[in-house]
Amino acid sequence: MPNSPNLIVVSFVMVFLMHGFRGRAYILGFSSIQCNKNVGKVESNSFFPLVFTVLHIGNHAFVDCLIAFIASMLFSYTKEQTGPIYGISVTQELTDIMLFLIMPSLNVL
Repeated sequence: MPNSPNLIVVSFVMVFLMHGFRGRAYILGFSSIQCNKNVGKVESNSFFPLVFTVLHIGNHAFVDCLIAFIASMLFSYTKEQTGPIYGISVTQELTDIMLFLIMPSLNVL
């Protein structure tokens, strides 16, 4: 990966806007509101973490699925308590930027 500052900034912005904010706005925003109305808050706050856990099964690591479930439960609880999803989206996007852009370029191993 070239170390051009412009490329790095564009990569961060693309990951932030395209990868996560759109998906989280849809899943945690619109879908959870409808799910809360139809099945209730407790069931809704349990359903979405299970969805995210199932999405992480492709990584073939139990620990990854467990972390995804725990983080999703915390995010669901936080969204229920605070309302907007902005803080949750920023937190998850910073994690994704670290995981997908910064850590692979460190070449630690």
